[in-house]
Amino acid sequence: MDERFFVTRKGINGLKVLPFGLCNAPSTFQRLFDLALAGLTWKVCLAYLDDLIVFSTTFGEHLERLQLVLNLLKKVKFKLKLNKCSLFQERVKFLGSVISTDGIEPDPEKIQTVAECITTVEYKGNSLLRPSGELLSSTHSVVC
Repeated sequence: MDERFFVTRKGINGLKVLPFGLCNAPSTFQRLFDLALAGLTWKVCLAYLDDLIVFSTTFGEHLERLQLVLNLLKKVKFKLKLNKCSLFQERVKFLGSVISTDGIEPDPEKIQTVAECITTVEYKGNSLLRPSGELLSSTHSVVC
């Protein structure tokens, strides 16, 4: 029996959407997404769980590709929430990277977080000194 259905005293009930609390629900959803967009991934769009990017080189091409992807999603009865959609963007954050006409770059916010975490450590002989002058032996690991 499908895991989205359950039995009560009043009969069999089912869910209209896939709850992500179920075992393997995210991977099942990703597999459905991949099947729905078969042949388009890496050529027309990229999809990861609930993120979908349609890319192109011209505005006209983008409209064609967007129509193609939306038709496929409609065919498999996937629904989009308009308030979560960003259309016709030249720069998009996707999985910790920024994708733009310049290519793929690391997200500056992620870089800043790492840069703020790293502290300068000075090496003297067989020991490490923090900027505060605190002595660490060579067996200590430096943690931000």
